Amino acid sequence: MPLPDIQLDDRTYGTLMADAMRRIPGYTPEWTDLNNSDPGMTLVQLFAWLEEMILYRLNQVPDKNFIEFLRLIGI
Repeated sequence: MPLPDIQLDDRTYGTLMADAMRRIPGYTPEWTDLNNSDPGMTLVQLFAWLEEMILYRLNQVPDKNFIEFLRLIGI
């Protein structure tokens, strides 16, 4: 029986962007230009992409731990 695919954090780029855009008015109400041409939005997109890469690596941890455990018990 295979082990279940564990997702520690299942957020995607789209949900990270939506969450960041939802928070912008609360933190910086003077920021009104939310178009893709705005340099601030470019930074938000960059950080959402980087966070998605970190979450991808985080979700790989259980497989690596399982393989290391098998190695420890001699399999």
